[in-house]
Amino acid sequence: MLLIFGRQAQFRIHFNGENIYFVGKMDVSTNNRDVVQSNIDYGKIQMLLTFVKKNYQTDNVILVFSPDSDSKLIDLVKENNFQTIELKASNYKLWQFPTDSHWSCYGHEEAAKQVSKYLEQISLR
Repeated sequence: MLLIFGRQAQFRIHFNGENIYFVGKMDVSTNNRDVVQSNIDYGKIQMLLTFVKKNYQTDNVILVFSPDSDSKLIDLVKENNFQTIELKASNYKLWQFPTDSHWSCYGHEEAAKQVSKYLEQISLR
């Protein structure tokens, strides 16, 4: 199972009836990734990761993070022994449409190349 995380849109995870992760509403009419304001409650994320590890099989879960993902969140996920793929981009703006920050065909292609390469590497182990 692959789960892909980014910074741009509203993203929420609900746990025990409350939002435990929320990235604020963005103006999608412009490409504004440079001014993203996130309010991540790392303590609640840790609660979620602990709950998931305790109650679910996670050996086959790989969390994929876009190049602009929060580094502290990635570190927390890794500290909890989840497999991760951190997508890399020398110029991340090229992955996005000029009028908003959704990935273009090029961005999806670059992400697919990196994910495919990782999956090939782990299948050879």
